[in-house]
Formats: sequence, C-alpha cells, structure tokens
Amino acid sequence: MKFYMPTRLYIDNKAVRDHGAELAALGSRAFIVTGSSSAKNGSLSDVKNALETQGVKYDIFDETEANPSVEQIMIMRDRAVKFGADFVIGIGGGSPLDAAKAAALMAANPDKTGDVLYQKCELRHLPVAAVPTTAGTGSEVTQYSILTRHEKHTKKSISHAVFPVLALDDPGYLQTLPHKTVIDTAVDTLAHLIESRLSKNHAGSIFTAEKGLELWGGCKYKIRDNKLDEQTFLQLMYASVLGGMSIAQTSTSLPHGLSYKLTYELGVAHGRACGMYLGGYVDNYPDKSLAETTVKRLGFNTTAQFKAFLTELLNEKPLDKAFALENARGLMQNKDKLKNHGFELDEEKLLEMENMYIK
Repeated sequence: MKFYMPTRLYIDNKAVRDHGAELAALGSRAFIVTGSSSAKNGSLSDVKNALETQGVKYDIFDETEANPSVEQIMIMRDRAVKFGADFVIGIGGGSPLDAAKAAALMAANPDKTGDVLYQKCELRHLPVAAVPTTAGTGSEVTQYSILTRHEKHTKKSISHAVFPVLALDDPGYLQTLPHKTVIDTAVDTLAHLIESRLSKNHAGSIFTAEKGLELWGGCKYKIRDNKLDEQTFLQLMYASVLGGMSIAQTSTSLPHGLSYKLTYELGVAHGRACGMYLGGYVDNYPDKSLAETTVKRLGFNTTAQFKAFLTELLNEKPLDKAFALENARGLMQNKDKLKNHGFELDEEKLLEMENMYIK
C-alpha cells in the first residue's frame, strides 16, 4: 500500500480567516486565479484581507473559463510573470484550482511554450494555495490539472504533478451555490469515490474512498430534495476532500474518460457528465460483489437502485446513439483510463455502460 498527500489541509468555517498568516507566509507577491463567483461568496474578500493584513501584494485574474484552456493558462502565465508573483492562489471550483496549478508551473518556466504542459520532464513550479468554493473536484488535495485542449477537442490532465502546499476549505462558501451546481459538483465527488474504489489500483485509497462514500450517502436525499444545511455542506466538503485524496492515489477511470466529450462538445458540466455514465458503469461492473458492496456504503441495496437514484437526480435527456458510439470508440484509445479499470473492454460493453442516456 502507498499513500501520498503533501498538502497541509484545514477544514472549518473560518479556514482562510483563521489561517491567513500561513497563506501569506508562502511569499510576498501572490497571483490570484479565480472567477466571478468568488466575489459573491466572500472567499476573495477573505483572501485579500489575509494578504493585506500581512503586507503581501497581489494581482487578481478573475476571468477563469469554466473549462480553462491551455491558451488561457499562457495568458495567466504572462500576467503572473509581469507582476513578479512568487506564489499562486486558486479560489473557486475545480476550474480555477486546476488553472492555478498550471499557471504556477508555467510562471516558474517563462521560457517554455504551452507544449511543455504535456511533456514528461522535470519542471519546478511556484507554490500553490487552494481555496475551494465547491465540494466536488477535491483539486485542493490532488496533483492533477485538467485543461481543455482545443486542438484535440477534449480535456486532459497535464503531465506534471502539482500538489497545493496549503488548502483552506470553508464549507460556508458553499451556501451561495445554486442547487444545480450543488448536484453537479456533488456527483463529481461521487464519481471520484466510486472510480477510485473500483480501480484496480485501489489499495492506497480504500479507507478514504469508503469513508467518503458513507458521508456522501448520508446526505444524498438532502442533495436531491434541496434540503441543504450547514451540516450537509460540511459533510459534502469532507466527502469531496476524501474523493480528491482517493483519486490522487488511483487516478480516475471510465466515467471520467467518457465525460470529456460531453463537456467539450455539448457543454455539459463536468460532474454531471461523469454522473451520466456512473450508474451504468457501476451496474455493469464485472466484479458484481465489489460493486454491490460499494453502493451499500451509499445506503443502496443494489446497483440497480443506485442507478435509478442517479437517473432521477440528474434528470438528463438521452444522447444520440451515434454520439455515444463515437465516444466509446474514443475511450478505447485512452490507455490511461482503460488501465485503471483493470478488465477487458470493447465498444459493446462501453455502450452498455452508456445505455442510461442513449435514445
């Protein structure tokens, strides 16, 4: 068994305010990567106050795309270098956090082009701090940075591991999220937990994944019925962190691999796109005993019951069969996702996993 997570993590209702000195201690000039929502939930204000209290200068990039592209990372890099940033802070959902990691890598290597993001080589990066405002990606405790690659019409993780050195998780920031966003991000967490637990590399993530599944299962009906309270948001934050810790050990698997085409070509939110394949994935998983044990930790008796709940929760329209077939064929070329699954696959089996949403 191997487990590695170098991130210093705090989860509490005043995480940034209580640990602002540790945030400011990362450098003297911070480049902040965020989106417009951080100004609404108070997270950006908290970070600015923490930096100003300690005399740390900062520059704010608040135009992060929903699915940041390599091209936008290079714009961030140029801004960070011009400012003289010596550390990067990501504030927001998975997109700003992932973008902050990639920007920190490129800012430390200003002589490199964007191609180096996908080249296996040794590169330094600026220190990164993460302040998540959704409970979904767990990016604050993973090494991954998923970017849009327009030349390939898909999303893909960069080839470099960039763990944040500090993560400040305040569940209070979740309270301003629209219900649909809560569902989308919570389902992303669910995909991380399930894909990690069913991965052939699961030895290092069993305990984090199983505890995360129990926490998620404990608030599943509150998520569905929009009966969210402080305790629910705290549970979701813990589950998201445990999901991130889990995939940091195993990486993701087939539902994530199938999701990227939906996000890139149809604009489906990332977590929702993963969820559209998650029910079929579990219900068709070859090791029936492990699949049943996994959904029981969520409070379901069978994989069919889990699949029905997820279908109701997402309430998505079906996909065109030709699109699904093309997607399955594309995944058959994704060796990284296939190797994590650990079983022989073909197009027909992948279509069975997709059949929840094929008309």
